[in-house]
Amino acid sequence: MARRLSTVFNFGDHVALGHRFGEQQRHELAFRIQHFSNAGLRKPNPGENFVQVR
Repeated sequence: MARRLSTVFNFGDHVALGHRFGEQQRHELAFRIQHFSNAGLRKPNPGENFVQVR
């Protein structure tokens, strides 16, 4: 079940680091953190965090 945020307006912050390596830079390793919320416009403001490694 999808989590419902309290407004139709949602904002996201993203931070990522990555590195390409190998022959002709064919491989990539990346780490990314994301946060989505309504920026406190309305309560409740549960937000959602995601962490991605690829």
